[in-house]
Formats: sequence, C-alpha cells, structure tokens
Amino acid sequence: FVRSAPAFRILKFSSLFVYLAIGSGILLIVVGKQKANMWFYLLGASLNIMLNLILIPRLGFIGAAVSNVITMLLIISLTFYCVSKKVKISLETTKFRKAIIAGLATLLILFYLKDLNLFISVPIGILLYIALVIFLKGIDMEDIISLVKRKIQ
Repeated sequence: FVRSAPAFRILKFSSLFVYLAIGSGILLIVVGKQKANMWFYLLGASLNIMLNLILIPRLGFIGAAVSNVITMLLIISLTFYCVSKKVKISLETTKFRKAIIAGLATLLILFYLKDLNLFISVPIGILLYIALVIFLKGIDMEDIISLVKRKIQ
C-alpha cells in the first residue's frame, strides 16, 4: 500500500475537479443539456483511455492518476463552457474564485485526513465542499432561483 501513496495523493488532488464536475454536470441537467453532459463524459472517457495507453507504460499507476486529473479538467472546462452559453451569464470571477478556494480548502483538509477510510472521507469531502461554498457565498439564492426560472421557461 505504501507504494501507491503518490498516486493516491494525485487522485486526492483531483477530488477538487470531481466536485466541480459534479456541480457543473448538475447545472447542465438543470438547463436541459443532459445529452451534452453524456457526450462530455464520453469524450472524457475516450481521452482517459488514450492517455492511459500513453502514460501507464511510462509512469505506471502514477500515469493513470495524472490521466484522471487531465480528463476531469477537460470535462469541467466543457461543462462550464456549455452552461455559460446556455444560461447566457458570464461566470463572475469572484464566485468562481470562491468555488476554487472552497475546493482547495476541502482538498487541504482531506489531505490531513488521508488516513480515513475512503468511504468516510468522500462523503466528508462532499459535505465540506458544499458547506464551504455556501459559507464563502460562492453561490447565493439569486443564482439558484435564476437557474430554476430559466429551466421552467
């Protein structure tokens, strides 16, 4: 298990991207772009397979972890772009920064809780991220109401 620690550290870093991907995927569903979400994940899976074929022979399981991080970055980029086009709002940099800060804080806390069982640390990470985004006012009721109204129309 000790030899897998570097890969696990990279994968814990990618947890920030996973949280963002979950949130942006939900936003795509809210704005009626479920198929786009599916295509983004299909593209991400294809990229992941290609990167694994390239990186794993050279870097081993570290290559697989790096491949995962790159794939999640692609998925997040595509979903954020699609949401911003559909909703026709620009992402406020202050709110986006707050979401990133919440993700980094979650990552840092999870790093110190690295000895916890995965089935305990993942729910803690999700709840912690949501709580931090709300606490930092990275999302407010106006944003939620705006998304819901656009979906109803």
